[in-house]
Amino acid sequence: MFFNTFNWRLKPCAPNYSTNDTSGAEGGHKLKDAMATPELGSTASSLPAEILGKIFHDMLDSFDSAEKHLYSADNAQALLKISRVSSYFREVVISDPSLWAKAPYINGIHEDFLPIILSRSEHCTLELSFMEDESLAKNPQLRSQITSHFKRVSRLQVELAVAYEGSVLQSLLSTSAQSLIECTILLLGDRNVPLEFFNGRVLGPFDNHAPILRSLNLVNCYLPPMHYSSFPSLSDISIQYIGDQLLQDALPFMPAGDLFRWPAGFKYLRTLTLFNCIERPAFVALGASQVPVALPSLRCFILETSTEGCQHFAHALQLPTSCSRSITIIFPQERQGLEDAYSAAHAASLFIPLDVRYKQCSVGTPSDPPYFRLIADRMVATLRFKLSQVHLDELPEPVHLLIRMLCFPQTSSLTAKHIFLYQIWTAITSALTKPLSTIPILNLWFGKDSLAPCLLLELIQAMSRMEEVVFRTNDLLAHPSIQACLDRDNAPTLNKLEIPLDNESENLKVKATLTEFLHHRREVKGVTFRVRDSTLAGLGYAAPDAIRNMIRNISEDFPNFVFVTWIRY
Repeated sequence: MFFNTFNWRLKPCAPNYSTNDTSGAEGGHKLKDAMATPELGSTASSLPAEILGKIFHDMLDSFDSAEKHLYSADNAQALLKISRVSSYFREVVISDPSLWAKAPYINGIHEDFLPIILSRSEHCTLELSFMEDESLAKNPQLRSQITSHFKRVSRLQVELAVAYEGSVLQSLLSTSAQSLIECTILLLGDRNVPLEFFNGRVLGPFDNHAPILRSLNLVNCYLPPMHYSSFPSLSDISIQYIGDQLLQDALPFMPAGDLFRWPAGFKYLRTLTLFNCIERPAFVALGASQVPVALPSLRCFILETSTEGCQHFAHALQLPTSCSRSITIIFPQERQGLEDAYSAAHAASLFIPLDVRYKQCSVGTPSDPPYFRLIADRMVATLRFKLSQVHLDELPEPVHLLIRMLCFPQTSSLTAKHIFLYQIWTAITSALTKPLSTIPILNLWFGKDSLAPCLLLELIQAMSRMEEVVFRTNDLLAHPSIQACLDRDNAPTLNKLEIPLDNESENLKVKATLTEFLHHRREVKGVTFRVRDSTLAGLGYAAPDAIRNMIRNISEDFPNFVFVTWIRY
């Protein structure tokens, strides 16, 4: 999930390598030994250069836009080691420019090695990743080489160290980027900076010339809206602030009104990710001239923001119905009351299309943040609420007791956070009554120790046509209130269960609870056991018989009318 949002794994800069470097010699000897065996050596030496070149390509690290990590010297070192195996290998490596196009690294490189890499890669486009720090600031020759070959760079990742303002980055932003396809800029530290510092008379990023740039990822920085016209081919945008939330009010952020000034070219966007990237207070009432920005081609939208920010984006952006979206609400440091839970749920619900026929609803509280998800044929809508850092007002004891007696009569371990979450689910249910009433499948993604069944009673009641419940864990069947939540009065159309099949499935308590439920809810005519591929692989050729025996043991006391089967996943 993008999505997921990005997993930033910042690796330390590479050590100082050169063409005469002997570090990693052990790995080089292993490579030589493996490829110099009589059988393998003769086979490899007989391969055409084109095939051998493809094999060498597979041995190199690829530019990974999802992981977002800096290139080290590994690719360059790998090519050097391969070239030492034999004269034929050396000839193939040196004569293939595309191999060396994957080798450029900046941090810690010997000043004589980079020209060799650039020369051997000839006119191929380059994948360039580096951190601008003290070592780069003190090496003007290296900076000059980077700038002079920048027109060849197709994929760029730049990290700016905490104490540096980015003179190299400024030079690159002022240079035409005719080959650039993907660009990631990450400013380390607790800061957020508008990228509008250019050299000389340059007025826009990449001298207003990045004609084929498709993906732009900005972390702790942002571009004013007028600069996006420099990117006519842009299809993927990510803007994130990942610094200290407590400093957010003291830093510059993208003005909320900038959303309405995004260029018409954004109608071709395919993915858009926005994390904590607009100024506070975020919500600005729509004026007569502020028409929502239409994003008709958008396929994936990921948003993490405050309740007010969520309200603003919901009014400022017009998403197509088929666009999958993931909305995460974060709460400020000040204390929250029940009215804040309602406001957050209402704001997030604004992103759920009401005219879509959803096939599944999924609710999960296995970890923070808890989520609510609706699944249709062509889109998935997910709402998350980050409660781990939220500070809640404790309810007066009489009110707390009354809520517990009315809503949670079977539990005593009720906290302010549970009531806050209950208010969220209740508000979502109220806002989405229409689509919930037609959904046939409910996924319960939590275990027996969760209070979620109690919190979701109104949601279950709202799903008046629910036919199937899918359990994440089979121990949920032993939850003290699960049978009450799925009683005939609450789930009148329920006729099927799906549960995982594992070692816990034959637990006597689980078996007894499931059997009791099936005898009580005689409308339930089917039970499907879900078996992991890893479980089947562990059982080997005997897997089908072993699965049938387990199911036979579990279902021996089921009512005769219940149809039992299993599926793999």
